[in-house]
Amino acid sequence: MSQSTDGQLCYGILFEEGYEFPWGEEDPEDWYDKVRGFKSTYYSQIYTPEGEYLNGKKPSKDLFDKHFDEEREFKKLHPMPFELVNYCSGDYPMYILAIPSTVKSASRGYPEVIDFKEIVFPPDELGAFKDFCNTHGFDAMEAKWYLSSYCG
Repeated sequence: MSQSTDGQLCYGILFEEGYEFPWGEEDPEDWYDKVRGFKSTYYSQIYTPEGEYLNGKKPSKDLFDKHFDEEREFKKLHPMPFELVNYCSGDYPMYILAIPSTVKSASRGYPEVIDFKEIVFPPDELGAFKDFCNTHGFDAMEAKWYLSSYCG
């Protein structure tokens, strides 16, 4: 058994261990889909309100495909304005709320070339990040470049 160690570079806001994000224990992507108003037209044909299969039966592949196609299309139109970068470990996570296109990583033994001339903030991505921060109480002015590591 081995342990991975990754080097990471990103532009974002650093948070200390134990910080409570607005999504709490919920998956950030699921939370963000709800914030953005996603509601699958097929969900109630697949699941009960408790999240179990409707009538205790696994639905058809066709119904699942329609549900996930709808979800993928929504995510394409409403991409996440941030990526969570764990800068500590799986057991003791600490996060950077980062602009997605700035996140670069390299695993031990596999160095990556970083061409800083290619790292730009797409205006729509930077704007979405700032809007997200303003809406949810984060100070986008605190964003900085971080070189970090992850041990998992």
